[in-house]
Amino acid sequence: NDDKIKESNCNLNKPNKQIPIEELEFPTTNKEIQKYLIPPDIQKINDKLFSKFINLTEITIPKSVKEIGYKAFSGCSSLEDITSLGKITEIYDYTFSDCSSLTKITIPKSVKEIGEFAFKKCLLLKEITIP
Repeated sequence: NDDKIKESNCNLNKPNKQIPIEELEFPTTNKEIQKYLIPPDIQKINDKLFSKFINLTEITIPKSVKEIGYKAFSGCSSLEDITSLGKITEIYDYTFSDCSSLTKITIPKSVKEIGEFAFKKCLLLKEITIP
């Protein structure tokens, strides 16, 4: 299975060649991903799914996503751009902690609660938009 993931990694930015999200189960050894588009039928991003993906710079989260798990993006130190946060209602503790390259984020209207340390050590985070 690791061979399949590594082989697919070469084609991440080509349509229909992205690693299926179900193959990204935590923990994974595939940390080379730089950009990822969450498929439009996904409703939950599991706990720690992208945790410590240090090369991830951009993630696109569709409106179908209603839940982003605990520490889902923790330690993504290169993450600069998050396109949408879906229709989540809560940002859990440590969800984006240690995303030290993140400069801005828009919190959707649907969010009712932001957990402790959700943005801990996001040292470059200068702009949080809450509609």
